[in-house]
This record gives sequence, C-alpha cells and structure tokens, in this order.
Amino acid sequence: MLFNQDARYYAQKIKDGHYLPSDLVAMAIENIETLNPQLNAVNHYFFDYARQLAKDYDKKLENLSAIERQKLPPFFGVPFLLKDLGQNLAGFPSTDGAQITHDNLAAATVPYTKKVLAAGFIIVGRTNVPEFGLKTVSDSSYYGTVRHPLKANYNPGGSSGGAAAAVKSGMVPIAGASDAGGSIRVPASDCGLIGLKPSQGRIADGQTLYHSLNNLGVNFVLSKSIEDSFAFLKACQGRGEDGDKALIPISESALTLPDKPLRVAYLDQDLFGKNLDQASKDLIDKGISGLQNLGAQVDKVTLDLDGREILTRYYHCLLVETGYALTHFIAHPEKISFDSVDPLTWLAYKLGPQLPAFTYVELRQSANEIYKALEELFGHYDVLLTPSTAGSAMANEDLPLSNALLAKIRDIDDLSITDQKQVVQAAFDHYYLRTPYSQWLNISGHPAISLPIKPQTGQMSRGLQVIGKMGADYELLQVGKLFAENNLLEDQSLQAIKEN
Repeated sequence: MLFNQDARYYAQKIKDGHYLPSDLVAMAIENIETLNPQLNAVNHYFFDYARQLAKDYDKKLENLSAIERQKLPPFFGVPFLLKDLGQNLAGFPSTDGAQITHDNLAAATVPYTKKVLAAGFIIVGRTNVPEFGLKTVSDSSYYGTVRHPLKANYNPGGSSGGAAAAVKSGMVPIAGASDAGGSIRVPASDCGLIGLKPSQGRIADGQTLYHSLNNLGVNFVLSKSIEDSFAFLKACQGRGEDGDKALIPISESALTLPDKPLRVAYLDQDLFGKNLDQASKDLIDKGISGLQNLGAQVDKVTLDLDGREILTRYYHCLLVETGYALTHFIAHPEKISFDSVDPLTWLAYKLGPQLPAFTYVELRQSANEIYKALEELFGHYDVLLTPSTAGSAMANEDLPLSNALLAKIRDIDDLSITDQKQVVQAAFDHYYLRTPYSQWLNISGHPAISLPIKPQTGQMSRGLQVIGKMGADYELLQVGKLFAENNLLEDQSLQAIKEN
C-alpha cells in the first residue's frame, strides 16, 4: 500500500492500535521494491535493519497502555529514508552519490540521524543524490538519474531529488533532505511538496564530510503537509554536538494561524535585474491574490543585490569545499580521474585547491550584504515572496553538459585563468540559472519555504518561496498553514506515473 497520507497520520494509527510498526515497514519495503526500478529514488536499502527495529518496536507496544502509547515519540514506527549526503547512520553505506566512495561505510551516526531516530522513525534506506550534492538536479553518474514521480522523463530536482521522488510517489510518507543551495526547496517546487529550509542553526548538525558546507547547509525533510514539517521541526531542533550553534528553540506546542494580517513584500524581478517570466508572474499573482483575500497588505519591493556576483561567489564556495574534501577525506585522491567523477566534481578537484582565500572573504561580504538588506526589509514586512525556481522541472535529456563544454572541463589545466572562470560559470549555470532564488538565502542563513501552489490543469508543479527574517521558522509555517487551510496548495493525493 502506498503512503497517501502524511507521517503524523500513520504515527497516530500506530498509537491507536490500527497498525504495527512492522506493518508500515513492510509496506515501505514493498513500495520501494515496486517503484524504485522505475524512479531510481533509493540507492541503498536498509531493509534487514528496519525489519528488526520494527519488531523491537512491536514488542515495546505490547507492554504499553493506551495512554502510554499516546506519549510515544511523535513519529513512532513511521518508515523514513535518509539522504545519501551527510545524514549518516553508523556502519551503513555513506557514498554521497559517487563512484569513488561507493564502498564507504559511515563511521558514526551524526546528530541529525540521532534526532530522527529519537523522533521514532525507522530508517529503511538512503535516497539517490547527484554526486556530492553539487547540482540542483539528481543525476548521479554512478547510481543513475532519478526520474520524476509524475512525469518519468523529467527530473525531480536536486540535490534531494531521490527524497522528493520517494515521498511524492508514496514510497514513504516523509524523507530526509538537506539544503545548501536550494536542495530542499528546488525538488519541493519541482515535485509539488512542502520544502522548508530552516534558519541557520535551527536543526541539530555535526561534523560530517561536508559540515554544513561552510555553514550554508541545513538538514530537514521533504513532506506532504505543513503539520508534518512543524512536528519534525519541533522534534529535531536544538543543539547537536561538536559545539554547534543553535537558535533558541521554538516553544509553541501547536501550529496556529497568524494572529494578525500579514505585511507581505514581493519581487517582480530576479536578482539579476530581469523581469519575471509569465509563468513566474502568474505564480506570484496567485500567492498575492490568496493573501490579499485573507487581509494581507502586499507591496512590490526591490533589493539592491547583485545576483551574478552572488552566484559566482557561491560557485567558488562549492569548488573550495568539495575540492578540500576530495583531497583530505577521500582515500587515494590521486586516483581520481575525469572519467571517475562528475564534471562538476572534476572542476572542484582541479580548481578548488587553487582558489585564493579572498574567495571566502568575498562570500562573507555577500552574506553581510544579503543579511543587511533582508533584515532592513523585515523591519517593515513579515515575509517576502519570490518564485522557488525560474522554471518547472528539467527534462532528463537536457541534463548533460554539451560535448564542447565537457572537453574544456576535461582539459581545464590547459586553460588560462580567465578561460577557467568562464568554464566554471558555464558548467554551473547550466543547472543553477533555473534556481537563482535559493543560494543567496543559504549564504545569509535566512529561513525560506517552498509552498506547492495549485498548478493549472496540465502544468507541472511550481513552488512559491516565502522568506522570513532570521529565526522566523515558526512564522513561515504559520503562513504555510494559512495557504493550506484556504485550499491554495496542490493536492497531495497520489497520481499515476506518466512517461511524458
């Protein structure tokens, strides 16, 4: 049976005695075995581990009264998929979607995964990602391309594309995701799911191979409901380990609607100064109309930020962080070749160690500029609206780079510094120009949520991004609840997978 309800629904069914954890785990395993050959969403199966933990949970339930069952963790017995990027479980595969790490086993369970387990989830596997999470699509050259859960010739986005496909198709009701440059919000937009990127410091983290990607990244989930996202936030917020910084925990026990009319700002241009395309305008207009009908004050605003500069500095961060990891944490990095890694990984391996320290000073400068611009804006408004992406899901046939560009990447050492910069921009732009509304918020640390606004008949999903001030994760979920309760969000009922 496919999971057509949210995770809280199934957790409550367990607490009420209608399901056993082993029932739900068996369902998840059957779903994965049935759908994964078509979608390629899951790249590691933890089925034996999950079955045993489910049996242990079944036995625990036998000794509890009806009242005691209600006090179990919020997601007790619900199947869950970790993302194959940083969300490690000790002794199990941790490969980051790469051939060069395909036999790697996690040495330790990271704080995020500990929180997931403490919330009662049963981990049944890990989801497919692009190699080292370097793209906003999911097309691992080793594990294969993930296919969109509704239109199989398209991509579900990335880097949490496997998670998005698994949740939207009903394999599991919720799945782990992470976002260091749109990797929660982009697949949420492409697949029509709820995708919250929490504020920097909200969710327990820890020292992993990519420790927050220079503090740009955050772990969370892709979910079917606002209420699931809130319950997960409550369960997994707070301090992790290794001296992680953490925001003051959200104290509210329930998610309520906003208690006053919202003050809403929106952009009608992207950060490159270009006017929004018609589909993006229509998306923003739907959000504006819905909020105005609920009493919101809505104003158009501008931000004095350089989108091209921000993206370039973000690319440099990816090159440096990934290049450092490849040369310091990968066994035998000298054996890495162009043919053994993704083209973007090759660029990071070759150029990352050569970039000057100035690149990090520039990134911090962008962080300060973005933070200042947004906090000034939020002195007058509660939220800012943008599209989540600049277009709907990419066709899988459009994912590869051109042969001419690949040739330049292969021989990157032979190019001048100027030409190298042009190659880097062209390679990363191929994926990131469709997703320019994400990275600046990772740099500043602000929270943002992609809400699946109802598409017109025949159109693919597109998300509306709602941005809040630093720490305003609860307030963003309140806005999401406002949209949900007024029937403005995409229906989460399961649909048949189509090829075209």
